[in-house]
Amino acid sequence: MSEDLKRDIKRINSQLVKLRLAIKEFRNKHQMLYPGLLDGAPNVPRPELLTNCRILNDRHEIIRHLPGALAEVGTMYGDFIVRVIDISQPAEVHLFDYRRNNIRPENKLKLDGYGNVKYYVGDSSENMAKMPNEYFDVIYIDANHSFDGVWKDLMQAIKKD
Repeated sequence: MSEDLKRDIKRINSQLVKLRLAIKEFRNKHQMLYPGLLDGAPNVPRPELLTNCRILNDRHEIIRHLPGALAEVGTMYGDFIVRVIDISQPAEVHLFDYRRNNIRPENKLKLDGYGNVKYYVGDSSENMAKMPNEYFDVIYIDANHSFDGVWKDLMQAIKKD
């Protein structure tokens, strides 16, 4: 990684920390989310971002279009990832969860039978940090639902996807 790239990443991370703090302060002061953030305010993407874009109605429809190496952060009972495997048969499946014993026995059997599944037990952001950058084609985050937990997972996912 070049020094310029390292410096830019450090600067962006610093700005993200400041943004996160500003949003948290706004939320604490006004007891609401920042206007335009999850409040239904219209956000229209730039036209160039819509080229070759498809509208899919739910996550199960999205599954049909998933490529290669997939990570699921927060597996819980394993229901969703088994559905993913049934529909799209990704080349690799990487499951990050705080514990592995929540997976339903019938889902565990399917996952183990699939053969291309790797488990990472413990803090998902710490385990993702150990993976090579730009490794995954898709990362589905549905783990720790706290702001800080999602933020940590997102900061690792940005490097890995």
